[in-house]
Amino acid sequence: MAPSRHLPSRARDRYHNYDATLPSSEPGHWLRTVRKVFRPGRAASDRGSLVVEAALVFPVLLVMSLGLAELGLLFQDALNLTTVTRSATRLASVEGRQNATNPHQYADDAAAAAGAALANVSSAGIQELWIYKADAAGLPVDNRAGSAQHGFGVDCATCWIYTWQASSRSWTLTTRGNGWPATGAGSQDACAADPPDSLGVFVKIQHRMITGIFGSATALTDYTVTRLEPVPSNAGCKG
Repeated sequence: MAPSRHLPSRARDRYHNYDATLPSSEPGHWLRTVRKVFRPGRAASDRGSLVVEAALVFPVLLVMSLGLAELGLLFQDALNLTTVTRSATRLASVEGRQNATNPHQYADDAAAAAGAALANVSSAGIQELWIYKADAAGLPVDNRAGSAQHGFGVDCATCWIYTWQASSRSWTLTTRGNGWPATGAGSQDACAADPPDSLGVFVKIQHRMITGIFGSATALTDYTVTRLEPVPSNAGCKG
C-alpha cells in the first residue's frame, strides 16, 4: 500500500509533489517527503517576525508622517504671511498721500487688505499689524535705533499699530504708535528727488500646532518694505 494513502489529503498532495523529485527506488523516500511536509514551525516563526518588525516600524513611520504634515501647515502659514505683507505694502505705498482728511486712511485700507489676505489663517492666531516708516535696515524709525529695543517691540515713533479682533475678523488701530500721517506735520515724504520715504508692513501671527510634535504653538512674523510711490513736487509730495 502506498504510504501517501495514510496521509491527510492536503499532505498527500504535497507528498506527490515531493515524490516526483525523489527516486522511487530509494529506501525511505516517502519518509523524507513526510518530514519535509511537516517541517515544524517555519511559517509561524516567519509570520511572528513580520508582526514584530511591523510593530517596531509603524510608530516611527506614523510620527514621521505627522511631522511632515505639521511642517507643511507651518510652511503654508508662512507663505500666507508673506503674501499678506506684500499686498498691504503695495496698497499703502501707492495710496499714501491721496487722502488729506484722514491721516491714517492709507493705513486703514492697507490693514483691511491684510485682513482679507489672512482669510485662510485661523482668526484666533492673528495678533498684530504695523505700518511704519522704515529705516535703511527695513525696521521702524524710532528713538532707539542701534539699541536692543530697536525693532518690533512695544511701540514705535513713526508708525500705526493695529491689533486683531477675532470676533469681527478686523483690525483695530491702537494708540501705541505715534503715527505717521499722510499729510501735515511729520508726514510722509514722497518727493522723487529726496528720495521718497520707505514704508514697511509687519504682521505677527501665532501658528497653532495640530499634532503637538513640535510644541503647542509658534510665532510667525514677516515684514515687507518698499519706497512710497513718487509724487510730483507741484502736487504736494511732502508736508
